[in-house]
Amino acid sequence: MAPERTRRRAATAHPVESRPGWTRREVLRAGVGAGAATAGLLVPGCTSRPTRPNILLIVADDFGLECLGSYGGKTFSTPNLDVLASEGLRFTGVFATPACATSRAEILTGRYPFRTGWIDNAGPLSPRFLSPSEPTFARTLRDAGYATAIAGKWQLGSIAEHPTMPQDSGFTESCCWSLERVGNQLRPTAENSRYYGPRLWKNGVKLALENDPTAYGPDIELDFLRDFFVRHAQQPVLAYHALNLPHAPYHVPPGRELPPLPDDEKQRMEIAYGLMISYMDELVGRYVRFLTERGIERDTLVLFTSDNGGNEHFVVELEGREIQGGKFTLGESGTNVPLLARQPGRVAAGGVNDELIDFTDVLTTFADLGQAPLPQGVVLDGHSFTGPLHGTGKTTREWVYSQLGFNGFIRNHHFRLATDGHLFRVQGTYVDEPVDPRTDPAAKAAYEELRAALLTLLGNDTKRVHLSEALLRGEGLEPVPAPDADRRS
Repeated sequence: MAPERTRRRAATAHPVESRPGWTRREVLRAGVGAGAATAGLLVPGCTSRPTRPNILLIVADDFGLECLGSYGGKTFSTPNLDVLASEGLRFTGVFATPACATSRAEILTGRYPFRTGWIDNAGPLSPRFLSPSEPTFARTLRDAGYATAIAGKWQLGSIAEHPTMPQDSGFTESCCWSLERVGNQLRPTAENSRYYGPRLWKNGVKLALENDPTAYGPDIELDFLRDFFVRHAQQPVLAYHALNLPHAPYHVPPGRELPPLPDDEKQRMEIAYGLMISYMDELVGRYVRFLTERGIERDTLVLFTSDNGGNEHFVVELEGREIQGGKFTLGESGTNVPLLARQPGRVAAGGVNDELIDFTDVLTTFADLGQAPLPQGVVLDGHSFTGPLHGTGKTTREWVYSQLGFNGFIRNHHFRLATDGHLFRVQGTYVDEPVDPRTDPAAKAAYEELRAALLTLLGNDTKRVHLSEALLRGEGLEPVPAPDADRRS
């Protein structure tokens, strides 16, 4: 890996026109650009405004916050996402799990991995498919009168085995790609493309696209969700785009091309990753221009986040530091993810919020926004972040929890306690240091507070997570390097 070379190439590989914002006048006057090709699909929106917001949730795949200009990233050009941040609210204290399936189960159900069983990345430790008995934000809002749809990556079981999984989970319509069963694990296969000639399942029926080299999965999914908005204009809409971008396999998206390069596969992979990020950024711009053209941008909350930290193969620049992607790492760079929120007139523009949020909070927040009752008879782990979102108050959350496999951590604003018993002081974005609670009074107080919260969270059955004997006894440990210390300068 050559970080300097990567940054130099990435800065010029994917130029995208940057706009100060998306006003209705600009959209109507635009004749060229990323969204122009879709103008013929747009029809006038209804003028009445719902009392509950439409919600468009976009979740990127393997995309660390270090890749975004609005968070201080310098390697990639993300003009549309940066405008989303400037016209809305940027959260800095949001935590996922460090892997795709665990995060996607958590965000959908509002429950931590040890409760749902989704503790690994679609491997043998997790269920074969998401149980219909699990609560979901889709079912919660559907039962409250929302039209609900999902497009993109479904990583919670093989749709080929269970074509109705999205519907069983509360989505009235779906257009999804999924991994497929290989032995006892879900795995990508050569014939199951998620990008060109994709294997997509629309409402449980496989589309005939696999022999069409011009069909591009993310575009088809975007068109599906925009059409869903149009067809359900008379009721509030929840649209969830579970993106595959910019996850491997690395490729050149439509309208892009690789610059002349030496015959070096690694360099081509790095450039393709930048091109895929650029295309993802363009898709976000298309969504916002669509909402503006429809006249529903003030009625629609747009949320953008990512399922885990950046891909571990790439080094990018963040605020003068070199950051290696933290995917699969139970540290800061694997779990601290971006969250951007935009709803003109409802979410104040240009704000930054550092309150703690984790992915279990999404279901609770959506229920709050949609005036929907929470699911009953099941333990939910989320706290609503509607107050910070609207500038009307704070959350009730004092710590976040993240888990992969049988290991995890609990974290407050200043300290992170791992389930192996080691404690770390957090001092900024992706900046932490091991500390000794036996000799540091502030660390000792944090250790005791976080240990008590962790044991209370897990309850009597501590076997659901591997807790060290020292942590169970309440004994602090000698500091060790942070789990992702080798992934940054």
